[in-house]
Amino acid sequence: MEILVVSPAAKGTLGTEALTFWVPAAKLKSIVYEFHPAPGAPRVRIEPLKLQHIVSNLIENALHYTPNGGRVALRVTECFWDRRRQKTESLFGLERKENRKIRNAVCLDVSDTGPGIAPEHHQDIFKEFVQLPGASSRGTGLGLAIARRLVEAHRGVIWVESELGKGSEFSVLLSQAC
Repeated sequence: MEILVVSPAAKGTLGTEALTFWVPAAKLKSIVYEFHPAPGAPRVRIEPLKLQHIVSNLIENALHYTPNGGRVALRVTECFWDRRRQKTESLFGLERKENRKIRNAVCLDVSDTGPGIAPEHHQDIFKEFVQLPGASSRGTGLGLAIARRLVEAHRGVIWVESELGKGSEFSVLLSQAC
């Protein structure tokens, strides 16, 4: 497994290749297409092609469902990810303090100004062969399922936050490489 730097310019990164591939599709629909990298070039432990596949699936969906003149953005941020199953205020008898949280994860957010997704479909869209009611017949309904499997294979999580008429934001959380 390779460590991948998440920044716009360095070699061995998610950045130019995965992002520039979609520029013509965005221009065709007059979509504002943005990339907001995290400062400091955070690193995740994942094979570059797998991360590119995840991000490409999310960007392709965002561009497909965003109307002409809309906006699609990829934002990368470092964050704290508390992976403990049981949320408690103490760990081994020590109180958790806000200032002790270190950035141990990278979050990739792909947002769009498309039609949005009804809450009852938020879980279903990550299943194989699922297409939303009223969606075009283009595609097989596998893109988000593949992205979910790749993310979970790297012990990450993927989810969507969306409301009808307000666009969508798909997020991927991966552990930061040491």
